[in-house]
Amino acid sequence: MTVDELIDGWEEAWSGKDPDAFADVCAAGIQYEDPLTPSPISGLDELGEFAARLWAGFPDARLERTGARLADDQFVAAPCKLLGTNREPLEGLPATNRFVVVHCIFYCELQHELLLRVRGNTPVERRIMERRREFDHLIGGVMRNAQRQLDLRADVEPRLATRLLFGMLNSITEWYRPGGGLDAPEVAEAIFRMAFEGLARRTQKNRNSSPQRL
Repeated sequence: MTVDELIDGWEEAWSGKDPDAFADVCAAGIQYEDPLTPSPISGLDELGEFAARLWAGFPDARLERTGARLADDQFVAAPCKLLGTNREPLEGLPATNRFVVVHCIFYCELQHELLLRVRGNTPVERRIMERRREFDHLIGGVMRNAQRQLDLRADVEPRLATRLLFGMLNSITEWYRPGGGLDAPEVAEAIFRMAFEGLARRTQKNRNSSPQRL
């Protein structure tokens, strides 16, 4: 099998939405990672399960070649693009119902003319993910310190609280439009109140105590 035939088969497996097709181009111990995988996926079964989640999130997903493949006897770099409409949530990210085109380069290691390791991102994307994790750890540390000083409630795990807050903040880009019914200060004030006071109605009895639920 030539390199082009191998990568064509890889692209067809993703576009054809057939998890069994990966076995034709991947080694049994395939390891795969991209920006949506927090840790490398190992084995054909895990790869098929991840692909199924991608297909559920992007029912019309397809993978297309965007340039020449560079290869030697062991490694391949294959530029591609993923096209599809995000209809369902994927790996914790909410659905946008938008058609997207994501360019990437698959960096592949071969074994016996099959794909052994595949990484679907670039060094720049890798650094972005590292910086995101560093920021998550930083904010988590700030929240733990605030809990120790009794400035924040202690019955919510700091990493969970960090992710929930970021999820609320990141979702703003999906619906907020300048010039609409709300201005930016109103949105900021609502986020502050929800994050630090919760949604429970503040009565005279509980005005000086935190709600039991966020």
